[in-house]
Amino acid sequence: MARFKITKKETLGYIRFSLDKCVKYENGERYFIDCKVVSPYTEILESDYLEINLELTKFYPTHHSFNDTDIVRQYSWSGVASNSSSSTNIISAHGSSSNIIVSPSAANFIASQDGLNLARGMSRMVDETGKNWEYKIEVENKDGKKISHSLICRKN
Repeated sequence: MARFKITKKETLGYIRFSLDKCVKYENGERYFIDCKVVSPYTEILESDYLEINLELTKFYPTHHSFNDTDIVRQYSWSGVASNSSSSTNIISAHGSSSNIIVSPSAANFIASQDGLNLARGMSRMVDETGKNWEYKIEVENKDGKKISHSLICRKN
């Protein structure tokens, strides 16, 4: 599986995700992948990431609309529970009584659409379970260097 950033999303009777890198098809390479207008593809947003199995896309033509999450799926981060008391910045996730506590470098990530979606998901977990959660995530910068962040979500 290779990771691709979505640079544009269009719905044209199918969903076309324009991507930051080429996908290999049986009849060439393109900077897009088409998916059927079904969940989970309808929920994926511009600036999200997709994981695409290039070992399988090479057997399909460029105009194929995928509906198989073994070939195309949303790239997401997973979290683990832990206790932590460090805090620097506090960001409220909309529609929630929980706060996301992050380092200054993670604040820029949280301000992005990817980060906001993650913050909302973390906040829902705290609201539903009543527990505090810390998520450790690793992101790649534009130079390919990995940057680690810890995000702590606490109930007010």
